[in-house]
Amino acid sequence: MPHKRVSLYLYLSGIAIMLLGLPTSRFLMSISQFILVGAWLSYGIERVLEEGEHPGIKWPLVLFGKLFSGLWRQKEALIFLSIIGIHIIGMLWTQDYAYGFRDLRIKLPMLLLPVVFSTMPALSKKQLNSLMGVYLFALFAASAEGIFILFTKDITDIREISPHISHVRLALNIVLGVFITIYLTLSRKSGLKNIYRLVALILGVWLFLFLLIMKSPTGLLIFAITAGIVFLMYVFGLQNRVLRTIIPVFLGLMVMVAGYSLYTMIHEYTSVESFRYEDLDTKTARGNTYTHDTIHFPGVENGSYIGLYICPEELEEAWAGRSGMDFHGHDHKDQELKVTLIRYLNSRGLRKDADGIAALSDADIRAIEGGVANHYYISKFSVRGRIYQMLFGMDLFRRTGNPNGNSMLQRREYWKAGWNIFMAHPVFGVGTGDLKKSFKQYYIETNSRLLPEYRHRAHNQYLSIAIALGVMGLLVFFAGFFYPPYKLKRHRVWYFTVILSIVVLSFIAEDTLETQAGSTFTAFFYSLFLWGTLSPKGEKPKTQSDENI
Repeated sequence: MPHKRVSLYLYLSGIAIMLLGLPTSRFLMSISQFILVGAWLSYGIERVLEEGEHPGIKWPLVLFGKLFSGLWRQKEALIFLSIIGIHIIGMLWTQDYAYGFRDLRIKLPMLLLPVVFSTMPALSKKQLNSLMGVYLFALFAASAEGIFILFTKDITDIREISPHISHVRLALNIVLGVFITIYLTLSRKSGLKNIYRLVALILGVWLFLFLLIMKSPTGLLIFAITAGIVFLMYVFGLQNRVLRTIIPVFLGLMVMVAGYSLYTMIHEYTSVESFRYEDLDTKTARGNTYTHDTIHFPGVENGSYIGLYICPEELEEAWAGRSGMDFHGHDHKDQELKVTLIRYLNSRGLRKDADGIAALSDADIRAIEGGVANHYYISKFSVRGRIYQMLFGMDLFRRTGNPNGNSMLQRREYWKAGWNIFMAHPVFGVGTGDLKKSFKQYYIETNSRLLPEYRHRAHNQYLSIAIALGVMGLLVFFAGFFYPPYKLKRHRVWYFTVILSIVVLSFIAEDTLETQAGSTFTAFFYSLFLWGTLSPKGEKPKTQSDENI
């Protein structure tokens, strides 16, 4: 029947637009949800017409009765919707209604998408493969744009290569994309021709390299843990006992190698040779006096003391000859420029004098002006710089108690603040809309050392739920999120296992559901892989697109 093609066309179009928008456009994320709801309504109309009903003025009642009767049969979807339900209830004891309604609007995909996917017909394997191809194209476009920005613009922060959504959200998309290419390349049941498998393999390698370039600790850690989870599930499903023993041992050796590499980096960064002050040179090559200042420039970086071999007068004069920026002023990150310069020279293994500045390239000068204090920070293909940033921040915090500028230490402050707020309201929380206000008030009352621009929320989704809705709300959240896949036995389906691992792990380090990109990413893929390939109850099952790992 011709009218049947309307809902299917809208449904597939809405999914495709969503997949294009997730890594590239908030606008497409929004518009696709309107299209999917339109497809859902169109599907309900088709079902009414199929049964030959002519309800007249009762059309709206009959239509929504048909639609929601399908939802009522999806008990697992109703349980998931309790997550939104508890947030609505949490509005009863909130004080900041504006922020509460904003939070509900951001989490709206967690209401709409489960309803749509749990009541629409299942996607076929061919349809799902095609849609995953659309998603991989979008990821390739987003990553290609990021590479273009990296090599054509003078950026000082790697997060600038993700202009449309946050760096972490893009990393989550890239991680999922890599696992999709793994499935399409290796699974015989994917049904792809060899040429398409080759394309998927090339895309997978590209996306993985881009993930390394992004240097997102959260993304890389989530990728590693998720890979370990799906790999072990595959191994323990093998019938060959020898392989079931050898492969985990090999994986353990790989983890040990990675751990040793990390240890080596840390050792190279922190280890310095002992010295006696009387053995240090006192004059520069130009006859000026060195200052060995471990008071104003304490600490070790890149295996050498920052405060040794400093000649301020030569630095100032030589810097004026290389840059128009004031030596006693600030760099583009509002840091003391002379401190940035001294640290950068130290990272290069150069003395902090005129000869040291002369040895710098023009690219080095631009990096220093931009606020880059260590030459490893600007490496495009190494994670060493990211690790060194964290080590410097930890050392600075140890000496001064200052967590600003270090994402890991700032998270420690967020978690500490969040835990204390939660303990003050443990049962029902502060209310859906009072999360931001509670953190702001806590930072003021405790005279937090965090600068105003770094005073954020919990950066942990579980903790955010507990603060807003208390232990009761957190229990509802756990039940709504984990019971449906357990009941539907989707825990051994490749796509769903991957997305569940990615999302659950992201909840530890991020407020994933507190942004449009994160909430939509979670609700869309959770619903698509849980219900979108599983025929609604009461309907004739179609060809299933899911597969055990």
